[in-house]
Formats: sequence, C-alpha cells, structure tokens
Amino acid sequence: HRFTNDELINIELFANQAAVAIHDAQLYEEIQVRADALQALYEAGRIATGSLNLEEIFSAIVEQTWRLTGIEGLEARFCSLALVEGNSLKPVATFPPERLPDFQSIVGTRDLHNQNRIGVAGRAVRTGETQLLKDVAGDPDYIPYNLETHSELAVPLKIGERVIGVINVEHTERNAFDEKDKQALESLASQAAVAIQNAQSYQEATILQELTASLISSSGLREVLDLVMEAAMALTNTESGSILFWDAQIQRFA
Repeated sequence: HRFTNDELINIELFANQAAVAIHDAQLYEEIQVRADALQALYEAGRIATGSLNLEEIFSAIVEQTWRLTGIEGLEARFCSLALVEGNSLKPVATFPPERLPDFQSIVGTRDLHNQNRIGVAGRAVRTGETQLLKDVAGDPDYIPYNLETHSELAVPLKIGERVIGVINVEHTERNAFDEKDKQALESLASQAAVAIQNAQSYQEATILQELTASLISSSGLREVLDLVMEAAMALTNTESGSILFWDAQIQRFA
C-alpha cells in the first residue's frame, strides 16, 4: 500500500499528538512521584518532631526511611539508625524493628577510632559525608550483616558540622539506590537530627529537674551520692559509674 499525501499528513499529525500525550503522561508521573516524596518527607518530619520520646522518634525515623526509598526506586530491605556516643557508634533502631537484637549482636557498637573496619555507616560518620554504594563487594569498611546485601546508602545526621548519628539502608540487589534516594534521605536526616537533639535536650532537662527536686528533700550524704550517680548514668546512658573524693593529705582519690 502506497500512502497518499493526506494519509501521511494524518499519520504525522497522529504521531505528534501521541508524542505530546506520552510526554505529558511522563511529566505527570514524574510530578506525582515527586509529590509523593514531598508528602513522605512532610509525614516523616511531622512524626519525628511530634514527640519528645526518643524511642518513638527512633522508630519513626527508620520506618519513614524505609518508606522514602520505595517511592522513586527499590524499597530498602533493611534500615538502621545508629547514634554517636563518645568515640562509639551504637545501633538504636531498625526497620523491621524485630531485627534490632540480631543487628546489635552481629554488627554491634563500633569504635570510630578503630583503624580496622568501621562499616560503611561508620565511614559516613567519620567523614561527615553520605556514602552511596552500588555494590558493597570489595569495600574495605563494609561489615556484613546480611550476606545477600549488595547496595548500601548511609547518610550522616548532622547538627551544623557535628555528626550525631547515621541512617543506613541496604538492599540485596546491585544499584538499588540512586541520587534521588540520596537527596531524599539527606532531607530526612536533617529533620531527624533536629528531632533527636530536641528530645535529648528535653530528656536531660527532665533528669536535672528531677535531681534538683530529689536533692532538696534528701537527708543524708549517702542518699545524695546515690541520686547524683543515678542522674549521671542516666545523662550519659551508661550502666555503671563511681564518685571519688580527693584526699588532700595523701594527694590522691579515695
């Protein structure tokens, strides 16, 4: 069949219209995805900043992290949140939440001053920069939790230039995360860091307020020392401690 000029014109017009329709559909889909991402970020921020309970905030952060990764690409198979405590990096939450004990047992608290492997998340904390790995195989810092993991994205939580923790996501497929995931999690990390700092400040203020009230009503040195030690351990999140007195005569603590 030889097309007539009129048929060729009609075909060309149809092709142009189809191209416009396809472009509009792609643009709409892109806008919808972006809107979903912004909605998820808003929801994450609302949940994280709507509470001063640290456990609730930790849970909200890892769950919203998991949701964010699934909007524009592959949903993370595992998410974790770890906080800096002195020179260590301590896991405090995971999604799914039931995997936290296992994660703490296998990966555990990492010494950031250790010259050996500190994990990809540890490197994000040490450098203060997001780590986006298309494939963890061969990475010198990678610490295996799930042996099937290939992709990893670790985003530091920062207050100014100070790193207070890290959000980490993993997937069993290579190239699971991209720049859009990186940008989305960096936005979430900014909100999360502020929420955690506010909750920690509130917790510290509450402990000190309760200590002051207890000291006013205390009647003996032993009781005062016990109250001070209890408050000090709560503030530093430690399980043991001691109070030493300086003996001026022998020039040492006793």
